[in-house]
Amino acid sequence: MAPAAVVSRGPLLPGVRLLDRLAAEEGPLVTLAALAADLDARRRARDAHALLAQTAAPREALVAAALDLTRALERTGDALGAARGPVDALIAGDLLPALAALDPEVESLPPPGQAAVDDPALYEVEEAHDERAPPGALLAVRRVGLVDRRGGVRRVHPARVVVSLGPRSALDQALDALLAAWTAPAADTPRARTGRRSPEASPAHVGLAQVEDRARALRSAARDGQERQVADEAAALLDLVEPAADGRSGLAEALGALGQALGGLGVEVVDAPGDGADRPGLAPRHVFSPRPAGEALGVTRRALLVDGKVVRPGEVARSLGPRPALLGVVDALEPALAGLRDDLRAPLDARVGLERAVEADLLAGRQPLGAGSPRDRAVALLDALDRAREAGGGALEAVLRGPLRAALAAEGLDLVPAPGEPLDPALLARTDAVAEVQGRPSARPRGEVLGVQAHGLVAPSEEGAAAVVRPARVVVSLGVDEAGLAALEAALASAREAAPTEAGALAALVERLRDARAPLDEARALDALFEAHAAASPAGRGPLGDALRALGAEVFPAVGDPWSGPARRVFSDAAPAGQVLEVLTPGLRRGDTVLRPPEVVVSRGRPGEVERAVVSALEAARAAGVDDALAGALDEAVERVAGLPADDAAGLLVDLLGRLEDAGHAEAGAPLVGALAGRGLRALPERAGARWDEVAAAAGDGAFEAPRRVLVDAPPGSIVTVERRAVVSSSGVVRRGRVRVAAGPPSELSRLAEGLRPGLDGALEGDARAAALAELDEVLERIAEAHAERGYLLALPLVNLLQRHDLKDKLGGELKEFLRRQSVKEIIAYPTYDANRLGVSRLEEVRVRSDRPKGKIVRVLRPGFERTTDGVVLQKVRAEVSR
Repeated sequence: MAPAAVVSRGPLLPGVRLLDRLAAEEGPLVTLAALAADLDARRRARDAHALLAQTAAPREALVAAALDLTRALERTGDALGAARGPVDALIAGDLLPALAALDPEVESLPPPGQAAVDDPALYEVEEAHDERAPPGALLAVRRVGLVDRRGGVRRVHPARVVVSLGPRSALDQALDALLAAWTAPAADTPRARTGRRSPEASPAHVGLAQVEDRARALRSAARDGQERQVADEAAALLDLVEPAADGRSGLAEALGALGQALGGLGVEVVDAPGDGADRPGLAPRHVFSPRPAGEALGVTRRALLVDGKVVRPGEVARSLGPRPALLGVVDALEPALAGLRDDLRAPLDARVGLERAVEADLLAGRQPLGAGSPRDRAVALLDALDRAREAGGGALEAVLRGPLRAALAAEGLDLVPAPGEPLDPALLARTDAVAEVQGRPSARPRGEVLGVQAHGLVAPSEEGAAAVVRPARVVVSLGVDEAGLAALEAALASAREAAPTEAGALAALVERLRDARAPLDEARALDALFEAHAAASPAGRGPLGDALRALGAEVFPAVGDPWSGPARRVFSDAAPAGQVLEVLTPGLRRGDTVLRPPEVVVSRGRPGEVERAVVSALEAARAAGVDDALAGALDEAVERVAGLPADDAAGLLVDLLGRLEDAGHAEAGAPLVGALAGRGLRALPERAGARWDEVAAAAGDGAFEAPRRVLVDAPPGSIVTVERRAVVSSSGVVRRGRVRVAAGPPSELSRLAEGLRPGLDGALEGDARAAALAELDEVLERIAEAHAERGYLLALPLVNLLQRHDLKDKLGGELKEFLRRQSVKEIIAYPTYDANRLGVSRLEEVRVRSDRPKGKIVRVLRPGFERTTDGVVLQKVRAEVSR
């Protein structure tokens, strides 16, 4: 029997722990299980051969299998990306010791426990910043390397490692922010004109890779510590990035941070103009802007200085003031010159060239010499444009009507005639202002310009007549076409026989119509003919009516005509509804335009019982002065109510009664109350002053809203105001009522509150007035129910109400005096007041942007009050504060 023995395999290899760990893995490394199993089998084969002292072939296979597993583990780490932490820990803690134990002639890179890269030739180095690791420290192994000395030949498989650059510098942080801002989309906001030399040279062609290259070079120069090299690389980076910063706040902020970082490296960045003088390294460049002339607008190119010497020259934009208006004219004129005949284009080209030369001189900081004044140049440009305008079509006309007219106005000159406006009759009558006038029969309004042969120019004066700089030549409408003039002549001939008095006025009218310069207001001429027609005898009205018709007008309507427009409508047993019963004042119309509205009486037809009630209410409402909308609703109800079923008619009466009551004209609804009573409906209360408890009992449950209690000189419990009657029937409540009930004699505060009502009613309109009066009523009700000792505090909501409508100073004097007598004073707060002086205990801030200094009050939204006896803040100030 062979003896049994246990033979040692040597110490437990570190790789066994790695294999056991991979075999138990359930996470992202589970895909390596097969490779781990193969490696384990080869390890066992090697151990068996080692015991039998056989060849080294299994050791070679084991090394190969270990390398396969190593590369698979590295690929898994690369795939995990940011989540590769467990893989890096496995490589450093288990894989490197395992590889070192495979074979004495195979050395892993880096060796286990190594903290820094000692031989850069053996490593592919990836650098990364780390706030805790010193520069050069080994942070992670991305790929394991090997030094293989088997067979007497040294073979190196470089490792890929991550090495610390140490904590991030201010420059690194600034460059990272700049790269992030470069890739961010630019906001679609209008760019301010800062006078960039070449705005068309957009940096859109500059790619991220170029910016990254320049940033990388700047980082490298900063690590070398050479200030001049840092400045040169910073200048190259600014040349790429700076043109894109205009209008992109994120990129501009990143460049500002970069400047601060460069300052810490000995490179001065000049990115702001000096106070009243240009700073070193900044050359002035003149630009047009709305800012005053000479004011610095900002640095358009940053300057870089090292030890006071300029490395990169910069530029500061200085305002020349607003851009001359004539430059806007030539901007619009240049595209419109294409296609003009040479003889017309040459003078305009010369004027454009002159203005461009003036622009170049101004931008270069030179005073233009020999160009003439802007006024003379604008007049000369008008001369050239007038000669070419007809051939140039609408484009040149648009230049004249728009920018050239504005440029002339800037020099105190007005075009005659002004584009799109009728010619001033006073100017038309002056031969020095309008040298030639051609009158042309036309249906267009009289005096309207039909054509301009040459524009004139006048200099308006507040002291007297306008001074003429250049006369105009125009063609204007006579206001009557050829057919109208012929008809007017025929009417004149007829009027000479039938109405000699009117014929003289008509002849004068015809004569003035034919004179284009005669100051004739067509509307006034029609009015004069209309007045003469109304005053003439029946025989004389015919020719005057013909004259009106020749001018396109007619007198209307006649008795018996149908009528649907505004009118005084009355019931008539003889005439059908809509027929004119009487013409109180005749009207005048021209086509579809009513020049003089008539006043007529129109039949409503035969009335019914309910209609009579509504009409009576309408007449009472008109006498009480209701608005047109409510009167129209009553008027419309007259037309509708006759054809409605009984229930619908009662509903309409209830609705009209409510509208009259809501408008404050409850007394005008008395006829409607009577009509409702005839239909079994009762409106309560029937009178003011009745006892509330009696009316409520008679009306039944739910007939009224909760009564509003007020302090008045009336017996407590009596109804002092009926805002809306309740309408009840035998079957229940049709409409709920609303009343005010006396709660006792008025207090000082309630009198003051009631005194605000007329002021609010007169100062406000529409919804604002309704909301303010409703809020006042709510405060009055709270005053009526307030505790005697604290009722004075209800003055505060009244002051708040006035403040919201900017009426505190106008209407709140007595309220403030009342509060002072109660030992309550207003906390001082007004626009421009320093908010910090109030403190959080006395101020409720609403932060807003404004042109005021930070911390200054912009607007007081609600006043604050405090008790003078003990300093208790009863109400904080609420105000908008500049941030």
